[in-house]
Amino acid sequence: MIQTATEIDEMDAILLDVVKKVLPKVQGVTLESRIREDLGADSLDMMTMVMELEERFELSLTEEEAATIVSLADVKRKIQQMGSHGDAGV
Repeated sequence: MIQTATEIDEMDAILLDVVKKVLPKVQGVTLESRIREDLGADSLDMMTMVMELEERFELSLTEEEAATIVSLADVKRKIQQMGSHGDAGV
């Protein structure tokens, strides 16, 4: 599946929106941000983010897949690999 620039921009916006929702006090978030180290997310934050992403992108991540996520770029790659067409039309 080839994604357009608009779809990719929309995916980025959703990823950043989820981070802001789960970690509202964090600033300077980029796709390269490491979720635990740079953003200070704990295991509950991670679980909440995964659940929100699963809902927003209509996908399901195993615990093993979720455990491999380090940065927002990892999340984006995982979504692209799964070929999600979630509510964002991505």
